[in-house]
Amino acid sequence: MVAPFITLSVGLVVVAIVYYGLVLPLYRGISRRRMGIAEGAITVAFFHPYCNAGGGGERVLWMAVKTLALLHAKLIKSSQRPLHVLIYSGDIGVDPKEILQRAEDHFGVQLRDISMPVTFVFVRGREWLEAARYPVLTMVGQSLGSLLLGLVCLLAFPPDVFVDTTGCAFTYPLTALLGRCRIAAYVHYPTISTDMLNLVRDQRPSYNNDRAVAGSALRSHIKLIYYRIFAILYGLCGFFVALVMTNSSWTQAHIRSLWRLGRQRIWTVFPPCDTSALEVSPRDYTGELTRSLYAVRQAMAPVAGRPKPYAVVSGSSKTGRLTKLAPRHDIAFQDLPLRPREPVILSVGQFRPEKDHPLQIRAFARFVKPSCIDGGGGEKGRIKERVKLVLLGSCRGSEDERRVQSLRSLAADMGVGDRVQFVVGAHFSELKEWLGRASVGLHTMWNEHFGICVVEYMAAGLIAVAHNSGGPKADIIVPWKGRSTGFLAATEEEYAHAFARIFAMDELKELTPMRTSARESIERFSDEIFVREWGNLMSPFLGLPVE
Repeated sequence: MVAPFITLSVGLVVVAIVYYGLVLPLYRGISRRRMGIAEGAITVAFFHPYCNAGGGGERVLWMAVKTLALLHAKLIKSSQRPLHVLIYSGDIGVDPKEILQRAEDHFGVQLRDISMPVTFVFVRGREWLEAARYPVLTMVGQSLGSLLLGLVCLLAFPPDVFVDTTGCAFTYPLTALLGRCRIAAYVHYPTISTDMLNLVRDQRPSYNNDRAVAGSALRSHIKLIYYRIFAILYGLCGFFVALVMTNSSWTQAHIRSLWRLGRQRIWTVFPPCDTSALEVSPRDYTGELTRSLYAVRQAMAPVAGRPKPYAVVSGSSKTGRLTKLAPRHDIAFQDLPLRPREPVILSVGQFRPEKDHPLQIRAFARFVKPSCIDGGGGEKGRIKERVKLVLLGSCRGSEDERRVQSLRSLAADMGVGDRVQFVVGAHFSELKEWLGRASVGLHTMWNEHFGICVVEYMAAGLIAVAHNSGGPKADIIVPWKGRSTGFLAATEEEYAHAFARIFAMDELKELTPMRTSARESIERFSDEIFVREWGNLMSPFLGLPVE
């Protein structure tokens, strides 16, 4: 009994010595030469297969790369090892320059002229991450898919530092054990949360808890066991991460409870929301920021010929030249006028189930009823009669288009069809126009991990009414210098009451001061704050002192 165990143990030790001492260093060296990476350069690879999408997660990615470019310049000046950034991308057939140009066009993040080399490592298999492929056991399917895709990425190039900005935690054990990489993670949303466990335990139906399951005690019990097992595995993945950053206090609390990490290894770094335009003259406003709110993944047509598996698109690791990170003076929601405003409640976001647009319509219908508290009659009552709800967003496909039709029918059934307007697939100029006209910005997603649209409502001068959960509750709609910055609600009644209060408030004495406080408070979410905090946390990984 003992001898076979000793033989197996010795065999595993020998395999580990050969692999880590010979095979991995040899393969890493071959990969570096194939990629054209300068000798001694520190390689930092970002796992972001959908890097060419137009969402908030992509803005975090590109601002993180921009921050590393600043650190690269410092490394060069101090004669230390330079940086070489790689992006694992599934955008096969897309020119890397087009990807960087899209980052600049959508987010105002310029990367074409930086001195730090940026290499795209194109990999196949990102469809393994898509939920639609797994009608049952979706989380397990996606997690196993991410593990396979992570293996593909490691075989394409094993970096020194692996940075996950998509939340694919099951790549961490593989990357740490097979690639011997130091791992940093920026977590937008935990794959599973204690709130999800409570939802199933309490048998509450939701977009991710089917009514057929919620209505059955047996099915709910089975699903709860499944969730708990998955939560344990998810927690084990966190053990392999050396640096954890979360995008909100809400996400941090859940990651801390699930990953069981020490407090010193988890930090909240708010996503960059480009609030630098506080310094811009109103005449300079042209606006570009919330393009990310309704941009969807573009269907990329393959170009002629087979693309190279990688491409260096900018910079040199031998020079210290760096374009200064400048504020985007053409992004200025803060320059939209605080008043006068029209009696419009504006909702901005994709027509996805988790956004809970039906709640918006039901709450609006309750608000327009004569029985709803409206602060009295007279002029305020007449304003209420003119209030309309505008739902502005995009559809990712036929399923979302059917959802819009369902919402139209719901509005008609609730008797507010003539007061609910749908703006689908609008150009940015139309979005900007509505942000300048509307009085209220509406958000109804339960447990939104951060809530960038709420920040942008506040920047544009709207009174935000957001769901009383997640990031909006914990980090965004909080008192600023002792003054209120918006409203929180969770039920139809609470949303309707918030609408009634807003349209009954005095413009000069109450609304304008609230809009001003909200606009001032969003400086916490600026690009500059993100650059500073991300840089300070990444510096120890790269041998730089923290400033």
